Amino acid sequence: MKTLFAVALSLATSDSAFAGLFASSSLSEKDAASIHKIAVISALGNTLHLDNIGLTVFQNKVAEVLVPEWKVDDHLSARVLDLLRADQRFSFEVLNLPPGTQLMNLDGPRTALRPVGRRQLIDQGRLQSVDAVLLIEVSGNPNGPTISPGFGLYNQRALGYEQVLICTAIALALFRVDGNKLLALQSPDPLTRIPARVESSLRAMKFSVSAQN
Repeated sequence: MKTLFAVALSLATSDSAFAGLFASSSLSEKDAASIHKIAVISALGNTLHLDNIGLTVFQNKVAEVLVPEWKVDDHLSARVLDLLRADQRFSFEVLNLPPGTQLMNLDGPRTALRPVGRRQLIDQGRLQSVDAVLLIEVSGNPNGPTISPGFGLYNQRALGYEQVLICTAIALALFRVDGNKLLALQSPDPLTRIPARVESSLRAMKFSVSAQN
């Protein structure tokens, strides 16, 4: 299981020309000039999804496994901060929610949070005196409704053909603390050749990104 997570995290944060995006907007030069300090938070949670897709909906099976020992959000936040160290326009830090905080209504498909969860992050951003919050969140995929939001394995059988993919249905959203304005949004397609590229999304948002080690 730990090996699977290491592979998934590496793939999720690497770059590739195959990483197609089905929802996107980039940080404009005007908005970039108005922000200086950005807090980063990953909110993917601890649930590993195992999607087994058969020939009919009656053969579909979904299982979930809790993997808190993987510390997915801690590792991903650290990786994103490492990637963003190349962008000298901004300073970056972790968004430090109080221990035990339960984020509300966090999984709005193709949006940057539903109102209550988004307000929680904005309020914390204000406490930390940051200008914007960069969120990595679970996201639904309108192009693949059988894919569970979040991270896991996707096994599909069709007409004698079978494929097993590491799947990560996520979105990256950047929003301004002052005024609660969405500044940029990227939703990588979780079933591209190499799935869910955080690095590709950061580049598409117009951040400068460090080369991977």
